[in-house]
Amino acid sequence: MADVARTWDAFMQYRFQATMLLYRDLYRCFGSYDLMRVKLNFDLGCYYNVWLDPVAKDQHLDPRAVMNELRRAPDNLTALRNFSALFQQADAALRDRGAYHEKNLGHWDDGVACLRSWIAEVGTQRKKRDINRRTEEVFNYGRTEALKLLHGEDVTSTEPWRLYQFADSLIA
Repeated sequence: MADVARTWDAFMQYRFQATMLLYRDLYRCFGSYDLMRVKLNFDLGCYYNVWLDPVAKDQHLDPRAVMNELRRAPDNLTALRNFSALFQQADAALRDRGAYHEKNLGHWDDGVACLRSWIAEVGTQRKKRDINRRTEEVFNYGRTEALKLLHGEDVTSTEPWRLYQFADSLIA
């Protein structure tokens, strides 16, 4: 029983760390429409595909599924750290260019652009490769859109990354 308790504790610590990486030092993003649009879509895409989906399928109650999540935790946390740094850099770039509030009036975004085409899949039986593919889509959306804000130019020619690449650096 002690092993099970340690596993669940490690899982909850991992989820806490991941949540903190999504928001720590990133509240400044919420004052800019451009940055908030990217952050909201990224956060909701991660939430629905990575966090809600296993709960909707009761996988959070399966010790094997929890252990699988914990095995991937280091790479996932590194990717979230990298995104945090990227969003903070985009924030600084917008402020430096005086563009932080540029689109704050007259624009609206529902926050589901990067998941609209697959939101109905959440909670259904999907293969791990399909979940990973959706995570790649969310991560690539966040990276591409943040790089546009960071560089102030169109970077749509950026090649999509594979999931493992997000544990390296997001600026390359």
